[in-house]
Amino acid sequence: MAKPRPLSPHLQVYDMLRITSLTSILHRLTGAALVIGTLIIVWWLMAVAHGPQAYADFNHTIQSWYFKLALVGFTWAFWYHFINGIRHLFWDAGIGFDHNTFPVTGKLALIASVIATIATWWVL
Repeated sequence: MAKPRPLSPHLQVYDMLRITSLTSILHRLTGAALVIGTLIIVWWLMAVAHGPQAYADFNHTIQSWYFKLALVGFTWAFWYHFINGIRHLFWDAGIGFDHNTFPVTGKLALIASVIATIATWWVL
């Protein structure tokens, strides 16, 4: 009979605010947020396809402050997930995969995503 595999520690064991844990959690959350944002894009495309009234209804909805805030959040999620994904590609190549580099690249990914979000909305 095979020995039972050990269980992973509960989430309470981990320091969730440690940069390595935080970037991992944010990567997963932003991936989920991108799915929701993509549904908004599909809604926009459906509104365009269904004619002027459907598009006017969509356009009315996106003019609200809370929807604009959600779009800023979607933009940040996109940039963070993209930049952190590049970080993961470097790890796959064996680059930056040591304990001293992890926190630095994690902080850089967070900072770069905020800068890219600000730049995106400034251009828009």
